[in-house]
Amino acid sequence: MVPEQREALDDLIVKMRAGRMTRRTFLQRTVAIGLTSSVAGSLLEACGGGSGGGSGPTTIVWQTENDNSGTYPAIVDSFNKTNKDNVHVVWHNGPSDTSTLITLYDNTLRARSATFDVFNIDVVWPAQFSSNGWTLDLSSKWPASDRANYLPGPIKSCTYNGAVVAAPMRTDLEQPIQNQDRLCVAGNTGRGVGVRLCRGAGWLWRLSA
Repeated sequence: MVPEQREALDDLIVKMRAGRMTRRTFLQRTVAIGLTSSVAGSLLEACGGGSGGGSGPTTIVWQTENDNSGTYPAIVDSFNKTNKDNVHVVWHNGPSDTSTLITLYDNTLRARSATFDVFNIDVVWPAQFSSNGWTLDLSSKWPASDRANYLPGPIKSCTYNGAVVAAPMRTDLEQPIQNQDRLCVAGNTGRGVGVRLCRGAGWLWRLSA
């Protein structure tokens, strides 16, 4: 499935799940973008629009912050092609700035909208979201033996009132490194303090000694 088809399908699924599209329109449009009628019917059942208890895939909508690197859609495409659990993930790319993203979450969750099922949040947000009743306790669903594979700090950040309410997606580490080869200017301030300016990775550092 090419990116244009995937984006169009994602939009149709979201509209169908939110009740903004009829079964007939959903089937017509999914076939129009290149899906077979059997696949369209399975997706319709997964969206809750089928006429019976079929065995179509479970659709999960994943809302994230903005990603223009292609990483998230690649993860989703790989999952949808290889998973054996009859699950289909739809990815929603979010806004690039944090304030707009949290406003999107706030408005959607307060309205109890079914626009998304899983969403990325900043490490400082679990307590705020949990206190509003917007998260689930994952403690019994995520084995402690698996959680032990993660660093204690991120797991603690995902815990609210003793309940694990989120899962770390990535851990970023920063370490300052002085590269002597990048020192470009050396001098003296005249007050007995040597000053060296180092330019590297787009930053200009002032190192005093």
